[in-house]
Amino acid sequence: MENNITTLIVEAQGGNTVAFHKLVSYHDERVLTLALQLTRDKQDAEDLYQEVFMKAYKAIGSFRLESEFFTWLYRITVNSFYNLRWKASRIQQQESLV
Repeated sequence: MENNITTLIVEAQGGNTVAFHKLVSYHDERVLTLALQLTRDKQDAEDLYQEVFMKAYKAIGSFRLESEFFTWLYRITVNSFYNLRWKASRIQQQESLV
């Protein structure tokens, strides 16, 4: 299966959206589970899940085949979670000042 994933990655990097959708299908449960563990809220996890795959789609060309694809998605998920949490705290701070 790993060889198939590599093929899908290379095809997705070449602009093949069907290949990218197959990558999403293969990894979606793991990403959603991770998002649920981080957010502890179904709606927030679904929002994070969408954010992760949008970022992955935009950045697929920068993925190097030196690591596992899920490792890359894991980092995008965790970093996106921290970014969203940071933005939410900044908004809350600004609202409390008003």
